Amino acid sequence: MRIELVDERDIVQEVELPRFRVWVVEDRANLAVSVHEIVEATLDEVEAWAQKNAPKGYSIAVVRPVSDGLECIWLRGTDPNAASRPA
Repeated sequence: MRIELVDERDIVQEVELPRFRVWVVEDRANLAVSVHEIVEATLDEVEAWAQKNAPKGYSIAVVRPVSDGLECIWLRGTDPNAASRPA
């Protein structure tokens, strides 16, 4: 982990309530997941929903539009379908 002191004035846009996606592990052995999009919620609310609805595990990301689709920014966990990384 690296920590740097930064100048917060370099931010040019803020998003109050981003689009979250939650990958819910349905079957870890077969890498089966369901993906849910949650809007109009805070990270705390999304995580509370995931803890209640995903007893086998979950990952949370913020998604945002880019030129050819959506960019995924992982907040909790990683892509549970990526065999080379733990979920």
